Amino acid sequence: LPVRSFVGGVVLNHLGWAAALGLRTAIFGKQADDAEGRFLRSAMDRLGIVRDLVLDGSASSTAEIFVDDEGERAIYMAPGATAETTAEHVERHHAATIARARRVTTEVSQLPLSAVAAVLRIAREAGAETVLDLDLPPVDAVPALGSEAELDAVLRAADLLKPSKAAAAALFPEAEGDALALARAARARFGNATVVVTDGGT
Repeated sequence: LPVRSFVGGVVLNHLGWAAALGLRTAIFGKQADDAEGRFLRSAMDRLGIVRDLVLDGSASSTAEIFVDDEGERAIYMAPGATAETTAEHVERHHAATIARARRVTTEVSQLPLSAVAAVLRIAREAGAETVLDLDLPPVDAVPALGSEAELDAVLRAADLLKPSKAAAAALFPEAEGDALALARAARARFGNATVVVTDGGT
């Protein structure tokens, strides 16, 4: 089977699109000084994404994505340094970068919920708008990334909540998989200014 390497990940995709539209962008976090990290940082530099990265992680985050003939996919993630990021790390190394931003995007996928909460808190205190991508159903996020209370808190803290349809359906089974009903249910429960449900199979 053909194997190809691509630059990606939820946050880096968001920043790549913004940079392609001519917006000023920056990324912060933990990586490793390894081949995978150098591959990602090279792409950031090509796009003009400013880097505020600490290279003390055990390994840079990678994912293997398998796509079948019908276009269905399976994703196997090795979070590495992303999973090692703590709230203390965010506050010590990246608070200034977050505070300078007008909009901050983060995710519930690989990053511990305590670190996500720190990002959202610093951004809110600085007056920045926040975007939270929810890529996992609760059963995968809790307890792997943190507690149920921490998950609820970060979902409420985002200005714009962007869950996948599968994640939203797990939270609101009564919506019967309808994307608009899922978005309305999420906004009613968590109080976000905006909810966008990505209407795909996963």
